[in-house]
Amino acid sequence: MKRSFELSEYAGRPYHLVIRGEPDLTDPDEFAVTVYYNDPERGSSIPVARIDTDHGQSHLDKLFLEDAPKEWMDIDLWDAVDYLIDHHPEYARKHRDLTER
Repeated sequence: MKRSFELSEYAGRPYHLVIRGEPDLTDPDEFAVTVYYNDPERGSSIPVARIDTDHGQSHLDKLFLEDAPKEWMDIDLWDAVDYLIDHHPEYARKHRDLTER
């Protein structure tokens, strides 16, 4: 199951949060929460940061950093949602700083 929400803008670019939980969002065995923006020039969504349970444990992927190590976290789906809502402006700024050089 998937849900998407609009977050605040950063530097004129609206950011979004997509939540995926399997088998559902109520009590998921696996989940992913991703902050992204839509790039009209590329015609695609650009993920910036994600917390998911791939690799057997929840972790944060800072997708704006090449070869960044995973940050392992003891976190459930809804805490991951809160974490990325709170931190998305920081990740949006860092992504923009690194890609707009």
